[in-house]
Amino acid sequence: MNALPATLNHLMSSSQAKSILQKEKNEVISQVEQKIMLINNIKGGSANLPVELITVLSEMESQLKAEMAKMNSCSTSECIAEAYRNFLEVSNNVDKSLNDAIFKIVIDYNNVVTGIRKLGVNAEEIQIPPSLRLTEQDVNTVIRILNTIDRNVYLTTSRINQIVEGLEKTLGGKYTRLLVTDFKSLEKVSEVVGNETMRRSAEECLAMQADAVRELKMNPFSDEKIALSRKLNQVIIETFSMDKLSQIVSLSNENVNLLKKYFEYLSSRKDELRKIGLPESKEYAKVIEDLTFTVNGNLPTCEIVRRVYSFISVINDIDEIVADFQSVSALFQLLEGLRDVIVAKVTEEGCISLDEVGIDAKYGRFVVSWLKGIGITAILKENSVCGER
Repeated sequence: MNALPATLNHLMSSSQAKSILQKEKNEVISQVEQKIMLINNIKGGSANLPVELITVLSEMESQLKAEMAKMNSCSTSECIAEAYRNFLEVSNNVDKSLNDAIFKIVIDYNNVVTGIRKLGVNAEEIQIPPSLRLTEQDVNTVIRILNTIDRNVYLTTSRINQIVEGLEKTLGGKYTRLLVTDFKSLEKVSEVVGNETMRRSAEECLAMQADAVRELKMNPFSDEKIALSRKLNQVIIETFSMDKLSQIVSLSNENVNLLKKYFEYLSSRKDELRKIGLPESKEYAKVIEDLTFTVNGNLPTCEIVRRVYSFISVINDIDEIVADFQSVSALFQLLEGLRDVIVAKVTEEGCISLDEVGIDAKYGRFVVSWLKGIGITAILKENSVCGER
C-alpha cells in the first residue's frame, strides 16, 4: 500500500519539474520573440529602409532566432541557464549592431545634406541620437529618424522636380528629373544643377529679362517695373544653384504677369492711337494685338519676354504716345493747321525750326512721321526738321 503514494509523489514531482522547466524556457523565448517583434517594427516603420540597415536587421533577427532554437531544444535547467547567458550576449551584440547602423545612417544622411546645401538645396539635418538599444522606446526613436529621412527626401525631391518642371515652362525643352530610391540618391542633385544646357539657357534668359525690364518704359507700372528690375539684377550676381534656378522661374512668371497687365492696359488705349493722325498708328495697334496674344499664350515664359523685347522700340513709342496722349493729339492738330507753312519751309527752304512753330524738340520725331504720312521724307537735325533731297 505504501508503494502507490510513493509512485504518485514521484510522478507529481516529475510533472512539477517539467512545468517549472517549461516556464523558464517560455520566459526566455518570450524575451527573444519580443526582440524579434521590435526588429519587425523597424522593418515596417519605413517605406524606404536603407539597404545596409535591412542587412543588419536580418542578421540581428537570424542571431535571435538561432538562440530561440537552442532554447527550444533545452531539456534541463543547466541548458536553459547556458542558453539564457548566450541570449544576453547576443542581445548586447544586437543592441550594438542597431546603434552602429543608425549612427552611420544619420552621419551619412547629414553628409549628403551638407553636400546638397552647397548646391543651394535646403534640407533638414538630423540630430545624432544617444546610444540606442533594441527596446520599445528606442525603436520608436529609430522609426522617427527613418520617417524624418523619408519625409525630407520626398520634400527635397519634390521641390527639385518642381523647379525642373518650372524651368521647362520657362526655358522650353525637357530636362532630367531627379529619381531617388533612398537618401543617398539626393547626391544626384549635382547632375541636375550640372546640366550645362539648362544652366546656359537659364542664365541667358535671366540676363535678357533684366535688359527687357530695364529698357521697357512701362509708364503706368513704373513702381512694379523698378521692383522687378532690382530682383532680376540681384539674382544675376548670385552663384549658380538650385535656389537661383527657382528664383529665375519665379521672376520669369512675375515678369510675364506684369507684361499681361501692361498689354491689357495698352490694348485699352488702341482706339486713342488710331484717332491720332500718325502713319504708324495701324502698325502700332497690330503690334499691341499680336503681343497681347503672345503674353497670354502658352509659349515658354522666356520666349514670351524675348518676343516682347524684339519690339521694344515700337512698344516704347506707343508707351510715350499713350502716356502723353493729349499733347501728341494736340500736336497733330497743330501740324494740320500749319500744314502749308511747314510743307513750304521743308520743301523750299530745306528745314524748319521747331521753335519757329512752337513745337517742343521732344516731339520732333512725330513731325518727321507726320511729314512721311503726307509723302515728304524728312529727318530730325538737332532742333529742326529737314527734308531729304
